[in-house]
Amino acid sequence: MIIKFTINFNPAHQEELFITGSTRSLGEQRLEKALKMVYEGNSLWSAHINFNNVKERVISYKYFVKEPGGNIYFEAGKSRSLAIGTATSKVETFDQWTGNTTEAPFLTAPFSDVFYSYGAPGYGRTHRKEHELVIRAIVPNVPEGCQVRLCGDSELFGEWNPKDAIVMTRAEGLRWEAYMDASKYAQQRLEYKFIVVDTKNGNVVWENCDNRSITIPKIGRNNSVIVEHSQTALPMEKPRFAGVAVPVFSLRSTESHGVGDFKDLRLLVDWAHKTGMSIIQLLPINDTTAHLSWKDSYPYNCISTLALHPLYINLGELGQMRDAALLKEFKEEAQRLNAMQYLDYEAVWNSKMKYCRVMYRQEKENAFAEPMYYTFAKENREWLLPYAVFSMLRDHFGSANFRHWGKLPEFRNYNCPVFSEKFVEKVSAPESKYADDVYFYVYLQYNLYKQMCATKRHAASCGVAIKGDIPIGISRDSVEAWQYPQLFNFGQQAGAPPDFFSVSGQNWGFPTYNWEKMSEDNYKWWKQRLTCFAKYFDAYRIDHILGFFRIWETPIEYQDGRMGHFYPSCPLTLQQIREMGVPSGADLERSKNYSGLDRLFIEDSYAKGKYHPMISGQNGAQFRDLPQHEKEAYNRLHNYYFFERHDEMWYNNAMKKLQHLIAATNMLSCGEDLGMLSPSVTRCMKNLKIFSLELMIMPKQFGRDLGNPAEYPYLSVCTTSTHDSETMRMWLGAKRGSANGNECKAMLEENLAAPSMLAIFPLQDWISIDEKIRCTDAGCERINDPSNPNHYWRYRMHLPLEELLNAGQMNTAIESMVRNSGR
Repeated sequence: MIIKFTINFNPAHQEELFITGSTRSLGEQRLEKALKMVYEGNSLWSAHINFNNVKERVISYKYFVKEPGGNIYFEAGKSRSLAIGTATSKVETFDQWTGNTTEAPFLTAPFSDVFYSYGAPGYGRTHRKEHELVIRAIVPNVPEGCQVRLCGDSELFGEWNPKDAIVMTRAEGLRWEAYMDASKYAQQRLEYKFIVVDTKNGNVVWENCDNRSITIPKIGRNNSVIVEHSQTALPMEKPRFAGVAVPVFSLRSTESHGVGDFKDLRLLVDWAHKTGMSIIQLLPINDTTAHLSWKDSYPYNCISTLALHPLYINLGELGQMRDAALLKEFKEEAQRLNAMQYLDYEAVWNSKMKYCRVMYRQEKENAFAEPMYYTFAKENREWLLPYAVFSMLRDHFGSANFRHWGKLPEFRNYNCPVFSEKFVEKVSAPESKYADDVYFYVYLQYNLYKQMCATKRHAASCGVAIKGDIPIGISRDSVEAWQYPQLFNFGQQAGAPPDFFSVSGQNWGFPTYNWEKMSEDNYKWWKQRLTCFAKYFDAYRIDHILGFFRIWETPIEYQDGRMGHFYPSCPLTLQQIREMGVPSGADLERSKNYSGLDRLFIEDSYAKGKYHPMISGQNGAQFRDLPQHEKEAYNRLHNYYFFERHDEMWYNNAMKKLQHLIAATNMLSCGEDLGMLSPSVTRCMKNLKIFSLELMIMPKQFGRDLGNPAEYPYLSVCTTSTHDSETMRMWLGAKRGSANGNECKAMLEENLAAPSMLAIFPLQDWISIDEKIRCTDAGCERINDPSNPNHYWRYRMHLPLEELLNAGQMNTAIESMVRNSGR
């Protein structure tokens, strides 16, 4: 059978339109194999494919545009999907480009799968009628109990009577469809509008636009014509939601094993639902097991960007341990670990892994025989076995630093520090003596996958979305660094310049990305990363989104973050420095008299003879020794260099990458954009509809000490504190001298009233309104101190979740605050 795709799209000069999709004819989602469309004039583009609707039943597809320079940008929203009936002989689609408008965030997973998830049966299906006309419309945010109807001037459309209008059915995502046999209306011009009818009270809301019209084509028997409207003119509200932020490791239930786990997260979902909240935000849940010590508590130092952390596995859901005496020992140990105020990372890790190894020996044959396991292993094979082999080798050699690994006696032809697919296959083969140790980690990942998917399903059933955190970096000693070394720059260390969180800057130690190499396959590594986590999250926080514009690099020979520079950038020549009025800075001999941090400029790591202004140059001895006119010139140069010179470069740099990442999944994209901002960041995030982060105690307006929540943009996440800052209660106590329950409540209410779509506050800040329940020591609730590179991430909530769920008076107060704010 034939499928013909037609889309209405107005291109810019020399832009080309492509269609990519799930079937081989559309490139199987690989952009380099996508089908190029033909421009027919009058803003119409078309393409057709032969489709075997016996072997394949469902096809998904999406359009994208390629600019003359090679940059790509995509439609907003989820891919279109069609289930082709076996009797269908031809399908023609007439689509509209789904633009990245102000409604684009409403097309994402939290809205389609959680907040407005009712009545979505799945794919639209052809051949429900013989001479089939299907009219589709994307209509987000339709309240439960309401219907979308198609109402028009003909008998077919109800003759403008809402009661007789066609009731549209909801398909996958936020598409609504009306199916009809159009044989009697061929060649007729019909007018119509979309309406929303409240079935409880009969209220009707009409589109605010001129009548739409269609000339019904002549449709053959067993043919389908699909006409889609990517946007309607129905009034669109601006819903707002409240949420809670907490790391998984900080959760505490009466059944915890000294640390929060994915089952505990379900109790937090119940509490969020009870208090009127709609979203839970987590810190990264990736595996960080590099040191086999408390240093692995740092959640952003991932040894795998795809594997879940074994620390978060719920032991009870692995099955019933048959050894009753051993089970008794574990339960006693769990009680002891769970009674601790803070996380004892090493003790908890060792205890849980010992338990898991017992259960692996007991349950592995049953687990690996489950049908779900085969699907999981097949879908994740590309990363799962390399990760499991890496973990086995880390345990065997006692270090995740693969550069120092030796050889395995049984596999002397393979050098362990160098990744090899053949080696991974051989060492994990059934006859290998190491296979059992390899598949122990496969077993863990399979069970973690099942548990986190169950948590997401439970959250969705409660109307609660889960927002994850995608770290900006990877560990130097990670499976990705071992498997894909070409994607990283190991001579540089990622970090951040001096800011609110650290006056000396931050050096995270992560290698920086080789973006040029990543672009060669259209950022496949990043897309795989996001696609994997779309199984667990509805939304995500892009950690340090500024790094997609430019990353702060510190050369490997330095530890102090102030010795870094931005990349990419346009460093200055000595002649340019002189011309900008700072001849002393261009005098290399004079500069040698000053140590690193005291200098005005630092040489570029890639282009010798070119220089960056030192980020803290005004604080150094060389600056103090300048004559006044050169100090003024250096200040102008410094401001120009960091806030103006690179703005367009950084904007284009980020747009090129972020387009691909956002289009990879249907998750809602939020950016962590705190720190040293250039205008390019705000412009790019606004154009791509990426939510900004608004922190009251860290305003983005220059010269302000405190932000004004009333001024926050709608497409933003507002919060009262973060894991990197003091808690709200700590800040109030330090700045205002008091942080009683009423003062904490007032600050929460001020932020709840913000225009921001999402108001997500840390759990500690929510609980602070009740002086009887909150922790007596506010200082112990801080999660991280960014100025300390060796911080131990071990905060745990001071009361169990079961007790939190039963805190009736406080929960009622929180629910009232949320409801009264209109969230």
